[in-house]
Amino acid sequence: VGWVADLEFLPDEKTLASVSADETIRLWDIETLKPKTVLHGHRAEVWRVVAYGRDKIITSAKDGALLVWDATAVDENHALSIIPEPVMRWAFSADSKAILAINAEGTVARWSGKDFQQKAVVLTMGTLPVGSCFSPDGAIAAGGTTNGGIQIWNLASRQMVREFAAHTNAAVAVALS
Repeated sequence: VGWVADLEFLPDEKTLASVSADETIRLWDIETLKPKTVLHGHRAEVWRVVAYGRDKIITSAKDGALLVWDATAVDENHALSIIPEPVMRWAFSADSKAILAINAEGTVARWSGKDFQQKAVVLTMGTLPVGSCFSPDGAIAAGGTTNGGIQIWNLASRQMVREFAAHTNAAVAVALS
């Protein structure tokens, strides 16, 4: 058992999902304080879990893997779907019908459809985003660059709206609120 990186209550309010460094996802029964199931599928530390809909969770790991799970399934070793490429950062679109993801090359893609398997490239930032994020409404993406700069992108217009110059020769991580 490794350290716990993230927790999320499922909509039934009776189940708590935890993800940890031991590459597992545990679904806990709140009343008994025991795990209902342990899900296996990641090959690195699992860092994030988000409840989706009534019975799905999405998890992401250190290796960039993004997995979608049926939280009611009995099968402990099978994710419903896998985004087929590593991602650095992801968020739901404003309508929650798609996943926005940034990969290591700075490409922002919208994954939609059944189990998020349809990919549409939104834009390419053109730099290696060492730290990246999306605004809460999914309209803006930001990326810190390896030379210490920051780029802010409007996803609808596919235009960079602001660039902050590097003040140091160090990588930058960013967050939007």
